Amino acid sequence: MRRAAAALSLLLASACSSLPLPSVSFSGNSSPRRDAEVVAPVPPGQPQALYLDVITGLRARGLHRAAIAHLDEYERRFARTPATALLRAQSLLEINDDQAALTVFQSIRSGPEAAAARAGTGTVMARQGDWDRAVEAFTAATQLEPTNPRFLNNLGYALLRQGNSEQGEYRLRMASELDPASAEIRNNLALLLLSSNRAPDGERLLAQTPSPETRAAIRRAAVQIQNRSTPDRSS
Repeated sequence: MRRAAAALSLLLASACSSLPLPSVSFSGNSSPRRDAEVVAPVPPGQPQALYLDVITGLRARGLHRAAIAHLDEYERRFARTPATALLRAQSLLEINDDQAALTVFQSIRSGPEAAAARAGTGTVMARQGDWDRAVEAFTAATQLEPTNPRFLNNLGYALLRQGNSEQGEYRLRMASELDPASAEIRNNLALLLLSSNRAPDGERLLAQTPSPETRAAIRRAAVQIQNRSTPDRSS
C-alpha cells in the first residue's frame, strides 16, 4: 500500500550511461524476473573489469540477487569501490530493499558514480512519497550531470508530484529535447499536461503512446494528481 500511495510508477531502467540508473516514470514493459536461473561461478582468474561486466549482465537479465552474491565475491577478492557500491544499491532497489539501498546510495559521496547515487536516493524518497526530499536529491543529480535526460525526467516528475508543475514542465521539456525518442519522458510530460487542465496538449502527446493500457493509466494518474491538489471544501 505504501508504494501504491507513494508513486504511480517507480521503475529501474537503463539510462544514457554505462550503468543502470533509477528512474521515476511511466514506462513500457519491464524485464521479466528470472531469479531461478542457475548462474555459473566466475573463474578465479577473471579480470576485474570483465567480472563487473558479468555482474552488469546479471542485472540486465533481472538476476539481482545473483548480482549481489557476485558483488560479495568481487569485493572479497578485490575491494569495495564506488562502482560496486552503486551496482549493489541499484540491485537492492530492484528487490525492494529500499532502506539498505538508501544506506549504500548515501555512502557514495563523490566520483563519477555520485550523480547516479543522488538519483537513487531520489527514487527511494519518491517511493516513500517524500516529494520534497525526492526533488532535493534529483536536483543534486542534475547539478552533477546537467545533460542527463533521465535525471531531468525524474526531477520533472518529482516536481509535478510536489505541486510545482511549472518547474516540472520546464525540466521535462528539457529532458525531451535531450532525448526525443524516450517514451518515459513523453508519458510524464503528457501526465503533467493532463493534470494541469491542458487536456488537448496532453492528448496530442498521449496519442504517440501505442499501448491503450498505458494511455488509460496516465489518464487515471492525471485525475488522481488533480484530486490531490484540489482543496477539500466539505468542512
